[in-house]
Amino acid sequence: MSTDTARDWMGGWTAENPVKIATFSAPLASAEWSRGTREYLRYRDLKLGAASGGLMAAQHLKVVGAEAVQSDWHRHDSDFQFFYVLRGEITIEPEHGDEVTLTAHGVGYQPRGWLHRERISADYEAVEITSPAVVSTVTGINGDVAHGDNNVAHYRNEAESDWLVGAGPRSFLGYRDLDVDEPTKGRVHLHVLKLAEEPPAGGTGWHYHTMSQIFLPLEGSLEIGVEGDDQWISVGALDAFGVSSGPDARHNVRTFSADYLLLEMCVPAIYETIVAPAPAGYED
Repeated sequence: MSTDTARDWMGGWTAENPVKIATFSAPLASAEWSRGTREYLRYRDLKLGAASGGLMAAQHLKVVGAEAVQSDWHRHDSDFQFFYVLRGEITIEPEHGDEVTLTAHGVGYQPRGWLHRERISADYEAVEITSPAVVSTVTGINGDVAHGDNNVAHYRNEAESDWLVGAGPRSFLGYRDLDVDEPTKGRVHLHVLKLAEEPPAGGTGWHYHTMSQIFLPLEGSLEIGVEGDDQWISVGALDAFGVSSGPDARHNVRTFSADYLLLEMCVPAIYETIVAPAPAGYED
């Protein structure tokens, strides 16, 4: 994997000088839905923009209304756009390549300036991650937006062969890599996790990472303790939760529900995991 500096990332950050993301929480129960770029969508801010100083954003979006909708041809002026389909379906017609339909658990990665249009079902919901947080959209087939270094999109529905047990720091988890390491030049790693076997007593144990991580349970729940909170926190389906990097962000995922399914983002893609003692205020 190349770690060369991409010449045109708007945020000015690299895998070697990554975004520092503060610890944050965005529970579904306190969600506020707002209007945004598309009038037929409503958007829920997952608080990544504030936690990253505007260098990234994550949002949960859904269709309003009872009918499928069609967008115009458009491009996004962003470093990248990633989306994970929660329910319903989206059919993407790109400028180059074949039309593709993604259903629940399907994913898409689109680089800067990628021309496309889309049809989405009335029950469509998705999680979208972008860099930077504020993204402009240029409508029309001749819109003028610079292209990124790696101007290739990819779209993929889930397949059983995508899942590998132990392909990450925890041997009891199955991992599904969502293939964004290379196009982001090591800035971002995205994968989905699920239980492959009974987790050990005490969960992951106390540790910290040299990367920032963002959790979004898609199904089930987890219970986590994070340095500075002095209490165990339950994170349920579609509750977003971020943990910062470094030795002052020790944490332990103590329990996992049997139906645990988690979308996780790591910034940067290559990192170390360091075992650490429990911080004051916690008892294992």
